[in-house]
Amino acid sequence: MSVAAALHLEGGVVREVRLACGGWHKPWRAAVAEAELTGRPATAEHFRAAIEAELGSARSGPENAFKVPMLRNMVVSVLEELRDGGTRSAAPNREEPHEPRRDQPSRHQPSRHERSREKGSVGQDRVRIDGPLKVTGTAPYAFEQPAQNPAYLFPLTSTIAKGKIRSIDDSAARALPGVLEVLTHENAPNLLAKTDTELYILQNRDVHYFGEYIGAVIAGRRKSPATPPVWCGWSTTPRRRTLPGWARALQPGENQHRRARRQQTGRRGQGLAEAALVVDEVYTTPYEHHNPMEMHSVIAEWDKEKLDGVLGVLGERPHLRIHDASQGVSYARLMLRRCSLLPQQVEINSPYVGGAFGSKGIPRR
Repeated sequence: MSVAAALHLEGGVVREVRLACGGWHKPWRAAVAEAELTGRPATAEHFRAAIEAELGSARSGPENAFKVPMLRNMVVSVLEELRDGGTRSAAPNREEPHEPRRDQPSRHQPSRHERSREKGSVGQDRVRIDGPLKVTGTAPYAFEQPAQNPAYLFPLTSTIAKGKIRSIDDSAARALPGVLEVLTHENAPNLLAKTDTELYILQNRDVHYFGEYIGAVIAGRRKSPATPPVWCGWSTTPRRRTLPGWARALQPGENQHRRARRQQTGRRGQGLAEAALVVDEVYTTPYEHHNPMEMHSVIAEWDKEKLDGVLGVLGERPHLRIHDASQGVSYARLMLRRCSLLPQQVEINSPYVGGAFGSKGIPRR
């Protein structure tokens, strides 16, 4: 999440404010909050009321519900900082105020960012604490965390794009030494609710796309054949070579929506010729690759915990400890609520949170 703001005060009252927010779909100008705040005292209560009015119609899903309170608190914090120390330099579209008389002390207090610059923490090359460990390969991945008597899961995926599973023969896989279980839609536990289609797997014979999870082989040792001997019989859905009627109606055409979104293109040559200043330079940047250092993996340890207090009469409840590469452990705990687990029942260990070795933003399957 991000917030950009400019604030102009007169006698403790907001005369002009500019506020922009980002990190939620796309950046936008918080015009409702600006109108709500203009002419009101610069207090935390009015700051919060203004952003509440801006976010009044905001809609969020389970995966990003945390952004609403985060953005609200960020806006209040930024506006308070401008009010307390940055109002002189942050007045939008105003001339710089006159310097105070030499016999009068300045009321300007350095902002947090100004204090950071004085300490040298901004604009300086900083070494990440875990950087050397990651680039030298000594930072342990989630898969490398110690676990007692682990079992290994080998996923089975569909080899067709769409259709149904007619039959599954897992007898050869079950006969292999070390195989503990073969999970398919025939013996997997039934999920209580279809709250997330990506987590709603092994529940029926339907195949929706190539590579979909249709089963798993669980073994007590890591060494296994490249492809577990599980054979499936498929019933494929014929490919559609033409668009259905409802899809043909969505083809590009002249309609009200497209007219509203039509943009007007200017004349580049004329604009350059009439410009007061033209900058003509060539800028180059090095190649950058986003290659995750760690593949997706997780260690899950199931245990039981004794309930405290008045809940002790209920005995024990399951407790799940997860070693995971995650960019946010609190968010991952919330996602597991869809698997009928309370956040208090889940403990997530992710010592290298942040970059998470790449591509670990949203937990799936």
